[in-house]
Amino acid sequence: MVTKQNESKRLIKCFLIAQIIFLLIISLRSAQLLHNLEIYAYDHFVVWKAEQSSIDSRIVLVGIDEPDFEQSGWPLSDKVLVQLLNELIVLKPKVIGLDLYRDKPIPNDPEITNNPDFESLNRLLNQQSNIIGIKNYSGVEAPPGLANTNRVGINDIIRDQNAVVRRSILYLKANNQIHFSFPYLLFKQFTGIKMQRDPQDPDAITLDKERIVRFNKTDGGYIEAEDRGHQFLLDYRGGHQSFPMHSMTDVLSRKIPNNSMNAKIVIVGITAKSEKDFFTSPFQTTDNQSQDLLGIALLGHITSQLIRIAEAESNSLKTMSDPNEWSYIWIASLVGALTAYWLRRMAILISITLVQLLILYQLCWIAFIYNWWLPLIPTAIAWFLSSTAVAIYRLTQDRREKQFLQQIYSPYLPQNVAEILWQTRDKLLDGNRLRPHNLTATVLFSDICDFSPVAEQLQPEELLNWLNPYMQAMLKTVTNHNGMVNKMIGDGIMAVFGAPVKRTSEVEIREDAVNAATCALEMGKALDLLNKDFRRQNLPQMKIRIGIMTGPLVAGSIGDKERLEYTVLGDTVNIAARLESHDKTSNHENTYRILLGKSTLAYLSKYFSTRYIGQIKLKGKSEQVSVYQLIDKT
Repeated sequence: MVTKQNESKRLIKCFLIAQIIFLLIISLRSAQLLHNLEIYAYDHFVVWKAEQSSIDSRIVLVGIDEPDFEQSGWPLSDKVLVQLLNELIVLKPKVIGLDLYRDKPIPNDPEITNNPDFESLNRLLNQQSNIIGIKNYSGVEAPPGLANTNRVGINDIIRDQNAVVRRSILYLKANNQIHFSFPYLLFKQFTGIKMQRDPQDPDAITLDKERIVRFNKTDGGYIEAEDRGHQFLLDYRGGHQSFPMHSMTDVLSRKIPNNSMNAKIVIVGITAKSEKDFFTSPFQTTDNQSQDLLGIALLGHITSQLIRIAEAESNSLKTMSDPNEWSYIWIASLVGALTAYWLRRMAILISITLVQLLILYQLCWIAFIYNWWLPLIPTAIAWFLSSTAVAIYRLTQDRREKQFLQQIYSPYLPQNVAEILWQTRDKLLDGNRLRPHNLTATVLFSDICDFSPVAEQLQPEELLNWLNPYMQAMLKTVTNHNGMVNKMIGDGIMAVFGAPVKRTSEVEIREDAVNAATCALEMGKALDLLNKDFRRQNLPQMKIRIGIMTGPLVAGSIGDKERLEYTVLGDTVNIAARLESHDKTSNHENTYRILLGKSTLAYLSKYFSTRYIGQIKLKGKSEQVSVYQLIDKT
């Protein structure tokens, strides 16, 4: 129950971190600090999708370029324009779009009141029902010949803050009057389809059966964008490919094949660089080699997209509502946080996070293929920051827990035991304390015989030179045999085999007992080597007593938060200590004497030679205990 409470607290903290990151991302997004990155990602998606499709062959461009200027002059006279239109009419296009302002005669001579060429142009425009002209919403009027017709569209282009054209106007409404766009009128003339208001959605119109939802100023990655009129996002199908194009000179000289414009949309406009009728498209933001988009090519893309939407060849791009986008980003933040919470190994976390971000990227790309613009950048940043923040939180928690474990457990802990201890820390820790638990282990006590009288005869420096090598050798021996040094009191050592990681099977308990017995023998042999050095240094010889007992223990921590110690308690500890101190006055011949309890002997089997000492009443015990002396390995 305690474990679940601690785990719940950590999960709540991770949840709060995810919430903070989510609110941070929403704030950054509202402040438009992520706008450029998100729009840049959008441009990449637009370009990649556009380049996977072909250009619309139903649209043909007629460009008036620099050579045409040299041959026919500029501005283009009404007479030449009439000739151009007549030649195009012969080629039988279904609709001709004239992307040229003609509200005044050219050449414009104030002394001439009746300009026959201008009258001829306007008469042609009025009589030829498949010609669509332009006007400007800002004030440039339509040609007089089209003034009272419904064949004049506005050619206003919406540019984003970085001058890139990503949207187009379907119509504008002012003073209770609707101004249709030039591309829409080309589309309507070509298909015969009129836009209708969607009865179920006031922000959508239909072209035949397909819907175009009105662009809102916060759609996709936009924040407070200009959204006047009914706008929609462009797909630029065909990418870098160019619409079929002919020069004005080629048309006038009749070099155009008879069927190249038949039943198609022809858009006439300026292509000469000196007039700068160019626009920046997403291709320029993603590819520095791309050139600016011709004005008539941009109109071609817009018209083509309307035709494809009406004929169900493609759909208009859709975006999520603000609440859905927030939910999407919130889920990403939460997933990133939970990933970091459950994956503690940093290398695995980094790998999994990278895979998750790649999956997120693929998800956004697939959604874009199916005409959904999902927020990539804020979602990815939320995911990454949540994962990073929780990882830092976990690392901080792990560092604290590791310091706590290092403080409470002996620093003389075998590396393999320390690793298992760290991996199972959640089962051991209860907040800032160790969780008490029962275990079966083998306890070893060792002590130097007659230490106090010898210590009194030595100078402090000599005493330390005598004691330090001994302690170093003994501690190393315990660690080498997977024992944990639990306490060092003066010259005494208490070691536990089978803790702090709980051992449950008989095989494991036997292994601990064997390790303790082997360790005791090795401690004796190490002492023999030390005594040789002591003789050379004229230091006293050492003898040690060792007691070993196997049995049940209670393990946990004692003390306050300022000083906690790991301890094992129980009769097994008491018996091991009494075995070590038994018969202190006898002067055993060997350098070391090792006494065992009966329960330890039961695990040593035939691999050790022992000698039965007898039934002995140990100090503090009401009943006698069977005692054995460990001699050596067999």
